[in-house]
Amino acid sequence: MSTSLIAAYQFYTTKVYAYCGIFLLGTGIIGEIINLIVFCTLNIFIKNSSIFYLRLMSISNLGQIIVAVLIRTFNNGFQINLLRSSVGCKLREYFVHYFALLSFTFICLATISQFYSLKRTEQDEIRQIPYVRRVSLMVLIFWLLHNLPFLFYVEMVSGSCRNLSPMFSTYGNYFIWPVLLGCLPVFLMSLFSLLAFYNVRKFSSQQRNIIRLSHDRQITAMVLVYVLFMVILCTPCIAFSIYQLTPPYIDAEITARNRLIYGILSFFYYESYAVSYNFVSIN
Repeated sequence: MSTSLIAAYQFYTTKVYAYCGIFLLGTGIIGEIINLIVFCTLNIFIKNSSIFYLRLMSISNLGQIIVAVLIRTFNNGFQINLLRSSVGCKLREYFVHYFALLSFTFICLATISQFYSLKRTEQDEIRQIPYVRRVSLMVLIFWLLHNLPFLFYVEMVSGSCRNLSPMFSTYGNYFIWPVLLGCLPVFLMSLFSLLAFYNVRKFSSQQRNIIRLSHDRQITAMVLVYVLFMVILCTPCIAFSIYQLTPPYIDAEITARNRLIYGILSFFYYESYAVSYNFVSIN
């Protein structure tokens, strides 16, 4: 009974990675390309600091979908190993974490920028663009340097990628994943998007430029909806990953079941990188 149950878990895990991966690739790539077109062509978005961050986030999401989702779909869904050497493992781990950290950083900066932009005049908002570009450049360089250890410590071991540094592995398991890609961005996104929403409602009762207020409402709604989707989609996978940091189970049945659960939850997690096509429907 146990053997047949393990085989069933493995069968459905493979199907989850295959079919969900194809769905993510289709919706994610098309959605992010449409987002970039919208963000780069509509006049109300061109000179907005929050939208500048969202453009960079869309590019990061596109990179994450191509690097992470494409490889895991072939490797785990179709049993086609695209990582045939340690060099492939190093580059994959480096860029998967790089794009993920960029995406979460830029959505946090977008919510913070939108909160403060409601207090600025339109001229002040335009003058913020050079500052926003400098901040974005520093973010790009910082995460490039931060992820360098992946290029040194990740190796191909028995056909799978392994972090051979106990210290860096501990840092990744207990800080990068649960904090930098989990609790911290979720807290910042939620806090500043709700504050921005509160400011929009407060300014609605004051004498302000109607067109400017309409644009602020639209952008704030876009950010708030996306943050809501990210929190809903990411939290279960983050929580389950933290749960799996406990000592590993020896039981093969529990291991196979947990792998199936993680496959399902990780689909929703990666959908947070593709779900931004909802921006288009709001526009």
